[in-house]
Amino acid sequence: MRKVVKEIPGYELHDEVNSPAGHHTKQGWRSDAIRSGPFIFVGALGTRPHTHVLGETVEEEIRIIFEHFKTALEVHGATMEDIVQLTMYFTHRERDWPILERIRREYFPKDPPISVGVGVADIAYGGAVEISAIATAPD
Repeated sequence: MRKVVKEIPGYELHDEVNSPAGHHTKQGWRSDAIRSGPFIFVGALGTRPHTHVLGETVEEEIRIIFEHFKTALEVHGATMEDIVQLTMYFTHRERDWPILERIRREYFPKDPPISVGVGVADIAYGGAVEISAIATAPD
């Protein structure tokens, strides 16, 4: 199956003329959600749709990311329940893991995806958390 890229409302790829300051352009490397074969790949920072400004707290960043995932998966006909793996990157893993864990349990109350948390030195825009996910695509 071919790779299928779909733009996500609020997170559209921008051309160089209309790109918000510091936002990646179509000439850049950013895609919001890609379906390839039976999988959907999505990743996000905790930036608000349209403004691309970070959430004010770690909790808000995480909620923005999961809401982005919900929208991205819907575009491909999937739901949060279809996520099978999360890879979570933290600039302060020890401090922020408990916050993410609490919110993750809200979004995945049963049968959570396999999750890996990685401490990193830096995240774009000064973010505290970045998450990527793999979901199974509907037939």
